Amino acid sequence: MTDFPASVSTTESKTDSKIDIEALIVTLKALEPADLFRVMKQALTEAEKRSKAPKASTPKKMGSMPKGQVPKQLMKPRAWVDFVMKHATENGWEAFSVFTKKTNKETGEKTEEEIEMLGSILHEGVHIYEDSITEKKPLGKTLIHKDAMSLSKHYWTPKDGKGTKEELYREFESSYVEETVERTVVEAKVVKISAADKMAAAEEKKLQKEREKAEKRVLKDLEKEEKRALKISKKVPAAAIKAPKVIQETKVIQETKPTATPVKVFKKAVVWSCPADGMVHHWSYKGKQYFRNSDNEVWSRGEDGGLGEWQGLYLPSSDTIDDSVAEPEEYE
Repeated sequence: MTDFPASVSTTESKTDSKIDIEALIVTLKALEPADLFRVMKQALTEAEKRSKAPKASTPKKMGSMPKGQVPKQLMKPRAWVDFVMKHATENGWEAFSVFTKKTNKETGEKTEEEIEMLGSILHEGVHIYEDSITEKKPLGKTLIHKDAMSLSKHYWTPKDGKGTKEELYREFESSYVEETVERTVVEAKVVKISAADKMAAAEEKKLQKEREKAEKRVLKDLEKEEKRALKISKKVPAAAIKAPKVIQETKVIQETKPTATPVKVFKKAVVWSCPADGMVHHWSYKGKQYFRNSDNEVWSRGEDGGLGEWQGLYLPSSDTIDDSVAEPEEYE
C-alpha cells in the first residue's frame, strides 16, 4: 500500500497547511482504488467524531422529601403499627376485627364490612392464626402487616382513647423517639435565553442528527464500494474505475442543509405503582402533587411537603378520584 502524509497540525501557518494539502492531493491521485476508499472512510469517521459536541451532564433532581419517606404526621402511628406487629409475632395476639369501607359506584351507597379475625396459637414455635392449618398451608397463616394495622386500632386508638391494651400503648410511647428529618432545598439556577436562540439551537440539533445519519449512510456505502474495488482492482485498470455516486452525496451534505421536518413523538404511557408496604409515596396527577399508597388512597401534598388533606380513592379504570370515599381511620 502507498504511504501518505500525516494529518496537518492546527498550530502550523496557513501557508504550510496549504502546501501540505496540495501534497496530500498529489498523493491521493497516486493511490490504488482500495487505498483511496480506505482514506475516504477514515476521513469521514474523523469528521463525524469532531462534529459531535460533548454532552453536558444533567444534574440530579433533588426533591423536598426523599422517595418512600414517611411524612412527619404519620411517623408515630406507623411506629405503633410496627410495634404491635413485632409484639404479636413474639407473643401472639387476641381476636380482633378488620373493617373495610366500600362505596357502590352505581348507587353511591356506602357500606362497612366487618371481618372477624381469630386469635393466635403457637405451632412449631411460630404464632399463627387459629384454625389456619390446611392441606395447602400445613404451617398455617401468620399475621401480616395489613392485619397489624387493624390489630393496633383494636389494642388502642389514641384518637378515640379506647382499646383493649392501653398499657401496651403506654409501653410503646415510653420507648418511642420521634425521628427528625433535615430537608435541603436546592435552588434552581436560572439561565436566560431568547426565544430566537432557543429555536436556533433546536434547529441546529435537528440538522446535526440529519448530518450524522447521512454520514453513516455514506460510510456504509463506502464499505460496499471498498469491497467491490478490492475484487476488481486486479482485473480493471485504475483509470477505468468510475468514481462512486457516494462522492457526490458527500458533496451535497457539505453544501446544502437538509430541510427540517416536524417529527411527532408519541410518549408511552407510564403506569404508576408503589410497593405494598403500607406507606404513602409521592404521586403526580394532572399537574398536581399528591401522596398515594398501594390501595390507591390519595392525599394532597401539604405546603410543608408533608401529608395534606384527604382526597379520596383513585379509580384506574376511569382515571378519576372518588372523593365520596371516607378517609381510612388510621390516617385521620
